[in-house]
Amino acid sequence: MRVLISIPFVGGVGGLERNVASTIAALAEDHVDVCTARRIDGGFATEPSGTVIPYRRVVPYRRIPSPLARPLRWAHRKSLARTEPYDAYLHYFAGRYVGDQFPIRTRLLIPSGNDVASFASRFDCVLAQAPDNKRFIRGSVPSVVLPPPVVATAESRAPDRDLPEQFVLTVFNAYHGIKGGELMRDVASASRFPIVWCFSRRTRHYDIAPYAHHDIVTIEDASPANLRWLYEHAAAYVSFSRTEGFGWAIADALQYGTPVISRRTGVLSLDGIDLRGVSVYEDRTELVRLLEEVTPADPAARFDRDLDFLRPARFRERLHALVTG
Repeated sequence: MRVLISIPFVGGVGGLERNVASTIAALAEDHVDVCTARRIDGGFATEPSGTVIPYRRVVPYRRIPSPLARPLRWAHRKSLARTEPYDAYLHYFAGRYVGDQFPIRTRLLIPSGNDVASFASRFDCVLAQAPDNKRFIRGSVPSVVLPPPVVATAESRAPDRDLPEQFVLTVFNAYHGIKGGELMRDVASASRFPIVWCFSRRTRHYDIAPYAHHDIVTIEDASPANLRWLYEHAAAYVSFSRTEGFGWAIADALQYGTPVISRRTGVLSLDGIDLRGVSVYEDRTELVRLLEEVTPADPAARFDRDLDFLRPARFRERLHALVTG
Protein backbone atom coordinates (compact mmCIF):
# COMPACT_ATOMS: atom_id res chain seq x y z
CA MET A 1 0.00 0.00 0.00
CA ARG A 2 1.31 3.45 -0.94
CA VAL A 3 0.35 6.16 1.56
CA LEU A 4 0.82 9.93 1.55
CA ILE A 5 0.51 11.86 4.83
CA SER A 6 0.31 15.66 5.12
CA ILE A 7 1.11 17.19 8.49
CA PRO A 8 2.36 20.64 9.65
CA PHE A 9 5.46 19.22 11.35
CA VAL A 10 7.20 15.93 12.08
CA GLY A 11 8.82 15.43 15.48
CA GLY A 12 8.32 17.36 18.70
CA VAL A 13 6.08 16.38 21.60
CA GLY A 14 2.29 16.54 21.39
CA GLY A 15 -0.79 14.56 20.41
CA LEU A 16 -0.59 15.35 16.70
CA GLU A 17 3.11 14.51 16.60
CA ARG A 18 2.50 11.26 18.47
CA ASN A 19 -0.36 10.36 16.14
CA VAL A 20 1.80 10.62 13.04
CA ALA A 21 4.72 8.73 14.61
CA SER A 22 2.42 5.86 15.63
CA THR A 23 0.75 5.74 12.22
CA ILE A 24 4.11 5.57 10.45
CA ALA A 25 5.20 2.77 12.81
CA ALA A 26 1.98 0.83 12.12
CA LEU A 27 2.55 1.14 8.35
CA ALA A 28 6.17 -0.04 8.45
CA GLU A 29 5.43 -2.69 5.79
CA ASP A 30 3.99 -0.09 3.42
CA HIS A 31 5.47 2.77 1.41
CA VAL A 32 4.77 6.01 3.30
CA ASP A 33 5.69 9.53 2.14
CA VAL A 34 5.17 12.51 4.44
CA CYS A 35 4.54 16.05 3.21
CA THR A 36 5.35 18.61 5.90
CA ALA A 37 6.44 22.20 6.50
CA ARG A 38 8.92 21.54 9.29
CA ARG A 39 10.98 18.77 10.88
CA ILE A 40 11.73 18.91 14.60
CA ASP A 41 14.44 16.76 16.15
CA GLY A 42 13.70 14.79 19.29
CA GLY A 43 10.37 13.89 20.84
CA PHE A 44 8.35 11.75 18.45
CA ALA A 45 10.63 12.35 15.48
CA THR A 46 10.40 9.42 13.09
CA GLU A 47 11.42 8.50 9.57
CA PRO A 48 8.83 7.16 7.12
CA SER A 49 9.65 4.25 4.83
CA GLY A 50 9.46 6.62 1.86
CA THR A 51 10.37 10.30 1.61
CA VAL A 52 9.81 13.44 3.68
CA ILE A 53 8.59 15.99 1.13
CA PRO A 54 8.77 19.71 2.05
CA TYR A 55 5.60 21.65 1.23
CA ARG A 56 7.65 24.08 -0.86
CA ARG A 57 8.50 21.26 -3.27
CA VAL A 58 4.82 20.46 -3.78
CA VAL A 59 3.68 24.05 -4.42
CA PRO A 60 6.80 25.89 -5.68
CA TYR A 61 7.23 29.31 -7.32
CA ARG A 62 5.03 31.05 -4.75
CA ARG A 63 7.21 34.17 -4.74
CA ILE A 64 7.23 34.57 -8.50
CA PRO A 65 4.59 36.96 -9.98
CA SER A 66 1.53 35.02 -11.09
CA PRO A 67 1.79 35.56 -14.90
CA LEU A 68 5.35 34.21 -14.87
CA ALA A 69 4.68 31.43 -12.37
CA ARG A 70 1.57 30.02 -14.08
CA PRO A 71 3.36 27.99 -16.79
CA LEU A 72 5.99 26.83 -14.29
CA ARG A 73 3.31 25.62 -11.88
CA TRP A 74 1.45 23.90 -14.72
CA ALA A 75 4.59 22.01 -15.73
CA HIS A 76 5.29 21.12 -12.10
CA ARG A 77 1.77 19.76 -11.59
CA LYS A 78 2.09 17.69 -14.75
CA SER A 79 5.27 16.13 -13.35
CA LEU A 80 3.56 15.34 -10.02
CA ALA A 81 0.63 13.80 -11.90
CA ARG A 82 3.04 11.23 -13.33
CA THR A 83 3.92 10.05 -9.80
CA GLU A 84 2.91 6.47 -9.05
CA PRO A 85 -0.60 6.74 -7.55
CA TYR A 86 -1.07 6.65 -3.80
CA ASP A 87 -3.62 4.20 -2.44
CA ALA A 88 -4.43 6.48 0.49
CA TYR A 89 -3.93 10.12 1.40
CA LEU A 90 -4.13 10.83 5.16
CA HIS A 91 -4.61 14.52 5.79
CA TYR A 92 -4.40 15.83 9.34
CA PHE A 93 -6.63 18.88 9.53
CA ALA A 94 -3.94 21.29 10.72
CA GLY A 95 -1.72 20.48 7.73
CA ARG A 96 -1.71 21.98 4.24
CA TYR A 97 -3.96 20.14 1.80
CA VAL A 98 -2.00 18.57 -1.08
CA GLY A 99 -4.60 16.04 -2.18
CA ASP A 100 -5.06 17.81 -5.52
CA GLN A 101 -1.35 17.68 -6.39
CA PHE A 102 -0.83 13.91 -6.70
CA PRO A 103 -2.72 10.97 -8.22
CA ILE A 104 -4.60 9.51 -5.24
CA ARG A 105 -7.20 6.75 -5.04
CA THR A 106 -8.71 7.44 -1.60
CA ARG A 107 -8.57 10.75 0.29
CA LEU A 108 -9.06 10.49 4.06
CA LEU A 109 -9.45 13.38 6.50
CA ILE A 110 -8.49 13.16 10.19
CA PRO A 111 -10.20 16.03 12.09
CA SER A 112 -7.72 16.10 15.01
CA GLY A 113 -10.45 17.53 17.25
CA ASN A 114 -11.52 20.26 14.80
CA ASP A 115 -14.82 21.07 13.12
CA VAL A 116 -14.28 19.97 9.51
CA ALA A 117 -17.77 20.51 8.06
CA SER A 118 -16.63 23.18 5.58
CA PHE A 119 -13.61 21.17 4.43
CA ALA A 120 -14.77 17.56 4.33
CA SER A 121 -16.19 17.63 0.79
CA ARG A 122 -12.67 17.29 -0.64
CA PHE A 123 -12.40 13.80 0.84
CA ASP A 124 -13.84 10.35 0.27
CA CYS A 125 -14.19 9.66 3.99
CA VAL A 126 -13.58 11.29 7.38
CA LEU A 127 -11.79 9.19 10.01
CA ALA A 128 -13.14 10.00 13.47
CA GLN A 129 -10.56 8.97 16.05
CA ALA A 130 -13.26 8.28 18.65
CA PRO A 131 -17.09 8.15 18.68
CA ASP A 132 -17.48 11.55 20.35
CA ASN A 133 -15.57 13.10 17.41
CA LYS A 134 -18.69 12.64 15.28
CA ARG A 135 -19.84 16.09 16.42
CA PHE A 136 -17.02 17.60 14.32
CA ILE A 137 -18.39 15.96 11.17
CA ARG A 138 -21.52 17.15 9.39
CA GLY A 139 -22.81 16.86 5.85
CA SER A 140 -22.93 14.04 3.34
CA VAL A 141 -19.30 12.84 3.39
CA PRO A 142 -19.07 9.29 4.82
CA SER A 143 -17.30 8.84 8.13
CA VAL A 144 -16.03 5.91 10.17
CA VAL A 145 -14.48 5.57 13.61
CA LEU A 146 -10.85 4.52 13.21
CA PRO A 147 -8.74 5.15 16.32
CA PRO A 148 -5.00 5.53 15.72
CA PRO A 149 -2.61 2.73 16.70
CA VAL A 150 -1.34 2.85 20.28
CA VAL A 151 2.24 1.67 20.70
CA ALA A 152 4.76 1.93 23.52
CA THR A 153 7.13 4.74 22.60
CA ALA A 154 10.43 4.04 24.39
CA GLU A 155 12.17 2.27 27.23
CA SER A 156 11.31 3.77 30.61
CA ARG A 157 13.87 6.19 32.08
CA ALA A 158 13.56 8.47 35.12
CA PRO A 159 13.87 12.24 34.49
CA ASP A 160 17.15 13.74 35.66
CA ARG A 161 15.59 16.01 38.27
CA ASP A 162 14.06 15.93 41.75
CA LEU A 163 10.41 14.92 41.91
CA PRO A 164 7.89 14.52 44.74
CA GLU A 165 7.82 11.03 46.22
CA GLN A 166 4.13 10.82 45.33
CA PHE A 167 2.55 12.80 42.50
CA VAL A 168 -0.26 12.88 39.98
CA LEU A 169 0.66 13.42 36.35
CA THR A 170 -0.82 15.52 33.57
CA VAL A 171 0.55 15.93 30.03
CA PHE A 172 -0.79 18.66 27.74
CA ASN A 173 0.26 21.71 25.76
CA ALA A 174 -1.65 24.77 27.00
CA TYR A 175 -2.02 26.56 23.66
CA HIS A 176 -5.81 26.75 24.02
CA GLY A 177 -8.20 27.15 26.94
CA ILE A 178 -9.94 23.90 26.01
CA LYS A 179 -6.89 22.03 27.35
CA GLY A 180 -7.77 22.99 30.93
CA GLY A 181 -4.75 24.94 32.16
CA GLU A 182 -6.86 27.25 34.32
CA LEU A 183 -8.76 24.32 35.82
CA MET A 184 -5.45 22.63 36.70
CA ARG A 185 -4.24 25.75 38.51
CA ASP A 186 -7.56 26.25 40.31
CA VAL A 187 -7.74 22.72 41.75
CA ALA A 188 -4.03 22.17 42.43
CA SER A 189 -4.36 22.94 46.14
CA ALA A 190 -7.10 20.32 46.49
CA SER A 191 -4.97 17.48 45.13
CA ARG A 192 -3.68 15.05 47.75
CA PHE A 193 -0.34 14.94 45.90
CA PRO A 194 1.50 17.59 43.84
CA ILE A 195 0.75 17.77 40.12
CA VAL A 196 3.61 17.08 37.70
CA TRP A 197 2.77 18.89 34.46
CA CYS A 198 4.66 17.92 31.29
CA PHE A 199 4.41 20.18 28.26
CA SER A 200 6.30 21.39 25.21
CA ARG A 201 6.46 24.67 23.30
CA ARG A 202 8.57 23.50 20.39
CA THR A 203 5.73 23.48 17.87
CA ARG A 204 3.71 26.40 19.25
CA HIS A 205 4.71 28.99 21.85
CA TYR A 206 2.43 29.93 24.75
CA ASP A 207 2.83 31.52 28.16
CA ILE A 208 2.87 29.15 31.14
CA ALA A 209 2.96 31.93 33.77
CA PRO A 210 -0.86 32.03 34.16
CA TYR A 211 -0.77 28.41 35.38
CA ALA A 212 2.00 28.79 37.96
CA HIS A 213 1.20 27.27 41.37
CA HIS A 214 3.31 26.02 44.27
CA ASP A 215 1.67 22.58 44.00
CA ILE A 216 2.47 22.23 40.27
CA VAL A 217 5.88 20.89 39.20
CA THR A 218 6.65 21.66 35.55
CA ILE A 219 8.74 19.57 33.16
CA GLU A 220 9.26 21.03 29.70
CA ASP A 221 10.18 18.80 26.74
CA ALA A 222 10.30 15.52 28.63
CA SER A 223 11.60 12.73 26.40
CA PRO A 224 9.29 9.82 25.48
CA ALA A 225 11.35 7.62 27.82
CA ASN A 226 10.91 10.10 30.69
CA LEU A 227 7.18 10.36 29.98
CA ARG A 228 6.80 6.59 30.15
CA TRP A 229 8.58 6.50 33.53
CA LEU A 230 6.28 9.23 34.85
CA TYR A 231 3.17 7.33 33.75
CA GLU A 232 4.48 4.17 35.40
CA HIS A 233 5.20 5.90 38.72
CA ALA A 234 2.31 8.38 39.02
CA ALA A 235 -0.41 7.84 41.59
CA ALA A 236 -2.85 8.83 38.83
CA TYR A 237 -3.01 10.50 35.45
CA VAL A 238 -5.32 13.53 35.39
CA SER A 239 -6.81 15.06 32.24
CA PHE A 240 -8.12 18.61 32.67
CA SER A 241 -9.20 18.95 29.03
CA ARG A 242 -12.81 19.78 28.21
CA THR A 243 -12.66 17.63 25.08
CA GLU A 244 -10.15 15.60 23.06
CA GLY A 245 -9.75 14.39 19.50
CA PHE A 246 -8.19 11.10 20.58
CA GLY A 247 -6.46 12.00 23.84
CA TRP A 248 -2.99 10.52 23.47
CA ALA A 249 -1.94 11.23 27.03
CA ILE A 250 -5.01 9.38 28.31
CA ALA A 251 -4.27 6.49 25.93
CA ASP A 252 -0.70 6.27 27.25
CA ALA A 253 -1.97 6.21 30.82
CA LEU A 254 -4.28 3.34 29.85
CA GLN A 255 -1.52 1.30 28.21
CA TYR A 256 0.95 1.83 31.07
CA GLY A 257 -1.59 0.75 33.70
CA THR A 258 -1.97 4.14 35.40
CA PRO A 259 -5.19 5.08 37.24
CA VAL A 260 -6.97 7.80 35.22
CA ILE A 261 -9.11 10.79 36.20
CA SER A 262 -10.79 12.41 33.20
CA ARG A 263 -13.93 13.50 31.47
CA ARG A 264 -15.24 10.75 29.20
CA THR A 265 -13.85 12.08 25.95
CA GLY A 266 -11.71 10.85 23.06
CA VAL A 267 -10.30 7.36 23.62
CA LEU A 268 -12.52 6.90 26.70
CA SER A 269 -15.63 7.11 24.49
CA LEU A 270 -14.60 4.09 22.38
CA ASP A 271 -16.89 1.06 22.56
CA GLY A 272 -15.24 -1.77 24.47
CA ILE A 273 -12.49 0.34 26.03
CA ASP A 274 -11.15 -1.16 29.27
CA LEU A 275 -12.20 1.35 31.94
CA ARG A 276 -10.73 -0.40 34.97
CA GLY A 277 -9.11 2.21 37.18
CA VAL A 278 -10.75 5.09 35.27
CA SER A 279 -12.67 7.70 37.29
CA VAL A 280 -14.87 9.99 35.19
CA TYR A 281 -15.84 13.48 36.35
CA GLU A 282 -18.40 15.88 34.92
CA ASP A 283 -17.62 19.09 36.80
CA ARG A 284 -15.10 20.82 39.05
CA THR A 285 -16.69 19.51 42.26
CA GLU A 286 -16.33 15.89 41.18
CA LEU A 287 -12.75 16.50 40.03
CA VAL A 288 -11.78 18.00 43.40
CA ARG A 289 -13.27 15.01 45.23
CA LEU A 290 -11.34 12.55 43.05
CA LEU A 291 -8.07 14.46 43.53
CA GLU A 292 -8.57 14.42 47.29
CA GLU A 293 -9.14 10.65 47.23
CA VAL A 294 -6.12 9.64 45.10
CA THR A 295 -4.25 6.74 46.72
CA PRO A 296 -0.44 6.42 46.70
CA ALA A 297 1.18 4.83 43.67
CA ASP A 298 1.56 1.06 43.96
CA PRO A 299 3.45 -0.69 41.11
CA ALA A 300 1.87 -4.01 42.13
CA ALA A 301 -1.61 -2.59 41.64
CA ARG A 302 -1.25 -1.28 38.07
CA PHE A 303 -4.02 -2.16 35.64
CA ASP A 304 -3.20 -4.68 32.90
CA ARG A 305 -5.77 -3.30 30.47
CA ASP A 306 -6.76 -5.07 27.25
CA LEU A 307 -6.00 -2.65 24.39
CA ASP A 308 -5.51 -5.20 21.61
CA PHE A 309 -8.07 -3.48 19.38
CA LEU A 310 -5.82 -0.38 19.36
CA ARG A 311 -2.67 -2.24 18.30
CA PRO A 312 -0.84 -1.38 15.04
CA ALA A 313 -1.82 -4.56 13.18
CA ARG A 314 -5.52 -3.88 13.73
CA PHE A 315 -5.15 -0.29 12.54
CA ARG A 316 -3.36 -1.37 9.36
CA GLU A 317 -5.97 -4.06 8.64
CA ARG A 318 -8.85 -1.62 8.99
CA LEU A 319 -7.14 1.10 6.94
CA HIS A 320 -6.31 -1.38 4.18
CA ALA A 321 -9.90 -2.64 4.12
CA LEU A 322 -11.19 0.93 3.94
CA VAL A 323 -8.90 1.81 1.03
CA THR A 324 -9.45 -1.37 -0.98
CA GLY A 325 -13.21 -1.43 -0.36
